[in-house]
Amino acid sequence: MTIARAEVKAQHRRYPIMANIALIHDLSLHGLTAWRLHHGQSSALVCAQGAQVLEYGWRDEPSIIWNNPHASFVKGQPIRGGVPVCWPWFTALESNPLAVRTDWEMTDAPFHGLLRQCRWQLESQQADEHGARLCLRAPAQPHGLEVRLRLHLSDTGLELGLEVYNPGQRVIAMCAALHSYYAVSEVSRISLQGFAQAHYQDNLAARARHQQCGEPCIDGPIERVYQGLDNRVSIDDPLWQRKIHIHTRDSRSAVLWNPGAERAANLDQFAADAWPGMLCIETCRVQDDLFSVAAAGRSGFGMHISRERYPQS
Repeated sequence: MTIARAEVKAQHRRYPIMANIALIHDLSLHGLTAWRLHHGQSSALVCAQGAQVLEYGWRDEPSIIWNNPHASFVKGQPIRGGVPVCWPWFTALESNPLAVRTDWEMTDAPFHGLLRQCRWQLESQQADEHGARLCLRAPAQPHGLEVRLRLHLSDTGLELGLEVYNPGQRVIAMCAALHSYYAVSEVSRISLQGFAQAHYQDNLAARARHQQCGEPCIDGPIERVYQGLDNRVSIDDPLWQRKIHIHTRDSRSAVLWNPGAERAANLDQFAADAWPGMLCIETCRVQDDLFSVAAAGRSGFGMHISRERYPQS
């Protein structure tokens, strides 16, 4: 099942795109509440289920965030693609640090946490000359934690911030990720910047630990958890004549993932031939980069996504 593109195009006709004008309007994706954000020539599509960005980019250009044409939109089930929010643990709960497993012990813990399947509530929205903003709030969580995702679409890029408030009386540990799927022309022909010299765990080689020598190349399936990164990584895509820049806030870890041909053939909501056109660089707080929220305290992390076009000859 695919995003209702005809419905989205109809919304474009109702709301013409003008420079420096921000707009937010509601729409329905197969019965799920969503919002289309516009600012100038850029736009983003956000679904209430999972507070998930489904696409982001500029008019008449390839998308920045990979809009999965084989995603399923089923109430109460995770959507593959876009930017899923993983919290308060990442992957399987049992693979997280002891502090996280202790604070969130439960049976039948969902993969990637508690938020991907639930409907978030719209807490506020604003559209002005500075861009379009949404604040979404997750349903009530264990320990009484309040979780919000703040989104800001502007002419400089798309900013996402995950914020956790702890009204309780003890410290709570957690991991999280903004599990971003980026659209690329051909994954084997891009180049990456920002990973050199960082340490990583190779999940496809028995979680062996290595230090990155030079920048990684995507020449097959990859699943690496990087630690100690600086606050910027980039995707250089010469076929599409652009660079995607990811600036992070309060995050020093990231997951680099592409399933490759063999695994792609067995993934749900994923076409067997889709893997060359996407790459996950998941901005995280995982492993040694986990975070804790003090009693009556706040914490979180975020990222700003932008693109830089090659000079025109």
